Amino acid sequence: MTKKMPKGICFWKNQKGVTLIEIIVTLVVIGIAVPAIMIPFSGLNDSKKPEIAVQATYLANRQMEALADRKFDDLPASSAPHSTCANFVANGLGLGNINCSVAGFTDYTFSWLVEDVSAASPGGAALGSANFAKRVTLTVTHTPTNEAFDFFFLVTD
Repeated sequence: MTKKMPKGICFWKNQKGVTLIEIIVTLVVIGIAVPAIMIPFSGLNDSKKPEIAVQATYLANRQMEALADRKFDDLPASSAPHSTCANFVANGLGLGNINCSVAGFTDYTFSWLVEDVSAASPGGAALGSANFAKRVTLTVTHTPTNEAFDFFFLVTD
């Protein structure tokens, strides 16, 4: 004679549905696994910074090359209002070959600063007479990230 087990004791036979404990265990496992999987991808936001820096350097080099054949007197005076690219070109002589917007790089803007510097501190903050050199600082700004890169060079008389 075979004995039948009571219906509530056999857990795996003819089971229908999911128990509350199984749901809780599943949620705990997912709650632990998802953050562990996401950690390697958290640094992807910063992966564009090197590309932005290289593009800004390329654009700055391109702008500075346009100034390479200009003379000391062709550059705007240090007192001229030339913070924007258009003002810089307008206040100088023969600076029409400087492009204030470069095709394919519309996310970048250019601003210029011209300072008279002394022989004692050509790269520093000490301003000098207008006869020694002009320090031209070009700031290339990536507009979406508001990241700015400064480049400077000296033009002597």
